[in-house]
Amino acid sequence: MIDITERKRTEGRFRRLVDSNAQRVMFWNMKGEIIGANDAFLRIVGYTREDQDAGRLRWVAMTPPEYAHLDRRSLEELAAKGISTPFEKEYIRKDGSRMPILLGAATFEDSPDEAVSFLIDITERKQTDRALRESEERFRFLNDLRLPSGLGRN
Repeated sequence: MIDITERKRTEGRFRRLVDSNAQRVMFWNMKGEIIGANDAFLRIVGYTREDQDAGRLRWVAMTPPEYAHLDRRSLEELAAKGISTPFEKEYIRKDGSRMPILLGAATFEDSPDEAVSFLIDITERKQTDRALRESEERFRFLNDLRLPSGLGRN
């Protein structure tokens, strides 16, 4: 007989974190399927609980092709260490729009073909970075238009 009291307590704490929607969480497998997700995750990708229950959520299909190499590297790291270093990528939402995210993952000790990922929506940061780059480009352009000192003056 095995005492599973501690395991149940840990699972309960983890479940409260997931259900709190303080963080976007998805559970997935190596076949590319999303086997569970909290409401916070479903909201940002535009899918419903019914989509998840019907098996219509696949992280492989949601990942644009140009990010496949990052996924492969993360899967290799997961296989070797059980965790992957957080990295940036995009997901294609149900409506076809793209969403930039920061994603980290860990496999489960008792089921290495399944993992959990925590996602952070980095849309606002990306927009701020783009606006800053555009502002710097305008500044450089205007600065290059200036006449050298001493020219054009009386």
